[in-house]
Amino acid sequence: MTDRSIQEVEEMGEARYTPEERQDYEDSLKVYRDLKNVLDTAELKGMKKGLQQGRQEGIEQGRQEGIEKGIAQGALDEKRKNAKTMKSLGLPLETIAKVTGLSAADIAEL
Repeated sequence: MTDRSIQEVEEMGEARYTPEERQDYEDSLKVYRDLKNVLDTAELKGMKKGLQQGRQEGIEQGRQEGIEKGIAQGALDEKRKNAKTMKSLGLPLETIAKVTGLSAADIAEL
């Protein structure tokens, strides 16, 4: 519907209303629009809050995963360092593997 046709329909409707009915209609329309604006605003605020909370949870999860990876990598580095030291001392690969938990192939590459 174009703006002109909407205006024509409204003008036809105005002729049917008494001034009091027209005022009641305008008042109810204002209440509807106000309520709709309140709901739209609340929805936007809720979406923004949800996005912010989701981002924060994602950051925290990423941070935790990073810490866990760092700890695991540090432990692996320490095992390799110890295995390299044991290998340089001439200990058998099987013994080094039992102590460090590394495979004989990994130890042989050190």
